[in-house]
Amino acid sequence: MKLKTTLIAALTILTQLCSGAEFRTSGSADVDRARAEVKTAPIPAENDRVGWSSDGNLADPDDWAATAMALAIFAKQGWQDKLVHFDYNNRLDRSLEWKEAENYESTIGGARRFQFNKAVFFDDQRALEAAIEHAKQEINNSHEGSKFWYVMAGPFEVAYQALLRANPEKRQYCILVSHSPVNEQPAKWKLANGSPSHGKDDCVALGANYFFTTPQYMEKFGGRKFLRWDLVEWMKNSPSEEYQWVHSRFLATAEQKDGGLDASDGGMAFALATGDLDGNFSPKLKDFLGTGWKKTQSPAVRKRLSFNKDWDLLVVQYDGRSDADDIHSMAALGCMLEHPDFKDVQVYGVMNAYGRQKSPLIWDSTSLMEMIFGPEGADTWTNADKLKAEGGNGTGDWALSVRRVIDKVKPVLLSGGRIWVQEAGQSDITADWVRALCDDPDLAGVDIKRKVFVVQHSLWNQKQTTKAALEYVRAATTYFKIDDGNYDQNDSKTANDKYANNKTADYETDDADVAAHAILREQAKSDSNPNPVARRYWTEADRLIGDWGTDYSSIDEGGLDFSDCVECWWIFEVGSEVDTIPEFWARFVVKAEVNYVKKQADK
Repeated sequence: MKLKTTLIAALTILTQLCSGAEFRTSGSADVDRARAEVKTAPIPAENDRVGWSSDGNLADPDDWAATAMALAIFAKQGWQDKLVHFDYNNRLDRSLEWKEAENYESTIGGARRFQFNKAVFFDDQRALEAAIEHAKQEINNSHEGSKFWYVMAGPFEVAYQALLRANPEKRQYCILVSHSPVNEQPAKWKLANGSPSHGKDDCVALGANYFFTTPQYMEKFGGRKFLRWDLVEWMKNSPSEEYQWVHSRFLATAEQKDGGLDASDGGMAFALATGDLDGNFSPKLKDFLGTGWKKTQSPAVRKRLSFNKDWDLLVVQYDGRSDADDIHSMAALGCMLEHPDFKDVQVYGVMNAYGRQKSPLIWDSTSLMEMIFGPEGADTWTNADKLKAEGGNGTGDWALSVRRVIDKVKPVLLSGGRIWVQEAGQSDITADWVRALCDDPDLAGVDIKRKVFVVQHSLWNQKQTTKAALEYVRAATTYFKIDDGNYDQNDSKTANDKYANNKTADYETDDADVAAHAILREQAKSDSNPNPVARRYWTEADRLIGDWGTDYSSIDEGGLDFSDCVECWWIFEVGSEVDTIPEFWARFVVKAEVNYVKKQADK
């Protein structure tokens, strides 16, 4: 009787969905009539987005198969840009590391193989706070023209926490997708402290909508006792290596399920992608996937968004603690901003925006910042040094700097512009001002994640960021981790190491080039340099650094290190013609009259 009631309610919901009604649970209806009326599931609209929340880290390992299959389905549909959130290992009461490892292979392995953005994938056992914040932001980004379909392939607790934090007015545009009454029950699942979890009804009570696909197991997409492996033989023998890998994840699941073929949660992906509530391994999934998948993204994603100096804002943030490369990077950026290509770029600077590093050396670059940006203030640049607030001898004001960045950024967002962040340091200050933007009611209609682009090149900078701050920035913004500007694929620093395939410019002197680059450094400061602005910047930079006395930087040896500037190299899409120090010098330091952008366009 309980199952019949659930089915009646579910089919009633589907009837409402197909007639354009709200995604709400309601009373009973005639099952036969509902079956006759409900032919298909509502397919997410063009501007809608999809999220996923799965377990797979404790009990039933069906997620190992289901996740792999779901990612294959979404990839075939060309939804790499539509899948904007994925959290996994969402059993929060207990977890088994070996199952987490299997789930990682299916989830991150699938994201890699099918070319999804791994930055939107979150392990709930290691980054729960970031996962909740990211899901919350996707809910807050939702509206009538862009709903968020959040698939529940496990307990509902992460979704509940995200909804609880989200703007109440936005919750109605979050549609929770389920096929399992078991997953929906709060009493079935516990939290880490042993208290009951939250379920589907709790989420709906907060204002979320709900879509039940009908159960997707057994004759549809398997179960513990489903042994029809002949239905996926086509996948095992597929010419697509990715499909063969999906089949291998089916086998990994079967080893823990008495040989059963179970990818039942993946049926929800098939329902959303095709509108068919009665999918199966064969012939339906076989016909849908075909012999290979093809990544087909929307035009907006196919070509990376470009910086537009007519309405976008560049925010440059330097930590200044303790490496002097920030000072060289400031001088280098100053030279770029004086070039005709970038003369009119809107820019705001932040000095001493450091993270958790404890070095006593904090550079005071005030004189150079003033040369480049003008006097410190709300429209030019700010000093974020927070030691004074912590009882030390700091020279700046962190809270004031956060406020200044917000005041500079907000009108750009309200006018439709984008924010590009050269994060030449840590993400701590970025987290503070981005969080304030996300909480600002004036910006409720602005999609912060798709309007704020943070660019980071340094793994060291990431490690020196407070963990919660880095997780938040990666969740709340469009975050790009580009290759490190200290290396290229040819210099001696990269031999047999992880940087051997770097694709960005190399803006730090290699040991073999110290003598040659020392000449360039002196050339920049020489009276014979035809670029007087560059001459002033580099002269002041070297005055500030003085006799630094370190054994790890090429600067002390007479070389150059403006590696942080590779982030603006990437933002401005300067390209391979200026990806070495001599090329940068020729373009921006000793020669500034060439219109590089026009030259590239003429090509």
